[in-house]
Parts: sequence; C-alpha cells; structure tokens
Amino acid sequence: KNSGAGAACVSGARPAQPVQPRVAARPATRRRTMREFSTSYVCDLSAEDFWAMRVDLDFDEYIAAFDGQVFNLVWLKDFADEAGEQIVKRRVRLTFKENPVPKALRGMLKDPEFAFHVDAQWYRSLYTEARAMTYALELPVFSDRISVTGRQWAEPISAHQCRLRCHVIVAATKLPGIAGQVEKGVEKGMREAYALLPARAVEYAKIRSERSASEAEITTSLLEMPAPAAEMPSSIEVAQQQPAEAA
Repeated sequence: KNSGAGAACVSGARPAQPVQPRVAARPATRRRTMREFSTSYVCDLSAEDFWAMRVDLDFDEYIAAFDGQVFNLVWLKDFADEAGEQIVKRRVRLTFKENPVPKALRGMLKDPEFAFHVDAQWYRSLYTEARAMTYALELPVFSDRISVTGRQWAEPISAHQCRLRCHVIVAATKLPGIAGQVEKGVEKGMREAYALLPARAVEYAKIRSERSASEAEITTSLLEMPAPAAEMPSSIEVAQQQPAEAA
C-alpha cells in the first residue's frame, strides 16, 4: 500500500507541509554595507627611500598641493614598541585652498572649512605587510555614518624600485538608498589618488635631490671663499697714530 505522501513523491508533486504557527516579525535592523578594495603600483624608488618620505612634512604638503588642499599637522608623537622599534603617530587636517561648499551652505556643516582629518600610525623603518601603516579617514560630511580605514605598505623589488600596496575598507550605515553610491565614490577617489602616488613620489624625490645639491653647492662655495685678511685698523686708530709718526 502506498501512503499519500509516497504517491505524491512519485508523481513529482511535493507533499503538503504542516501549517507553521505565525511568528511575530523582528524589528528591522540597521543595515551596514561594506566595500573593500586593494591597490598595487610600482614606484621607481627603493622601498626604504619611499618610506623615509613618510616623515617628511614637505612631501605631505607637496602631495596636498596637487589636490588643491592645504596640509596642516594637528599633532605628532614618536614612541617605541616593546622591541624598541620607533613608531610615528599623528593627526592631520586637510583643508581646500578654495572651499568647494557655497558660502550660503557652510553654516549647515559642523566644519564650515569642509576639512578632512587623517589619523595614521606607522613604523619609521619597517614597511612590511605585517608592520603596515594603518590609517583612518574622517570625512567632512557624514563622519558618523561613513568609516574609511586602510593599511599601506611597501614591497622591495630592487635597489631602485618597490611596489606600493594598500587595502582599504569603506563602510556606510544609516544612509538608505545611497550607501552603495557613496562607497563607490570614495573608492573611486582613493583609487585615483593611489594611482598617482608613485609618479608624485618620484617627482618629489627629484626636487628634493636637486634642492639638496643646490644647498651643498652653496655651502661648498662659502667654505672655499678666501679667509678674511687680518683685521685692519679703523680710521680713528690711523688718525691717532699719525701725530706720533710725525714726531
């Protein structure tokens, strides 16, 4: 004898399911989206030379100028880890040379200057993935809803080349309908900046080298100047000596 369920299965139809009791719907949870991406670019500088520029504030100002921004160091701390390796920790404020926000709308912002803040920490002499620089970017708008964090490190290729790598996480919350669009916009801007970084670093290294050579040339010229002659008597001293010589 075939049961009703067995007959149903043979015929291809699913057996009837028992009625389940209704469960009250759970309250909607706050949706948080996340976007991760990585970049990798070859730079025509050694990893050591590139990383040394991380503590050169002139380099930061040079990079900011390309984007029409003004670099401001808020604070900087130096300390050592348990192994004695030196670590740099700092906070930076980036403002625009020309404020992109219309004057009529600036009063609606927490920061009328529309400034970005970057908190970063890195080892002075270590730049491996395990000892990568870490940073957090605070946007001038929706800073409580958009989180941007990243890691950056350098991989040696040769004595004159390295590969710059970074991994970034962009997370948005409480932005229904536009979270994905915002994340894509942040990613696009950061990808473009990282793509330009190697060439800008090389150009700055060239400028710094030329500046150092010029300063060295000036110093050498000063050192090669003839030593000043023995101190000559003043005109008053000469006048005082003349009567004695006449006598």
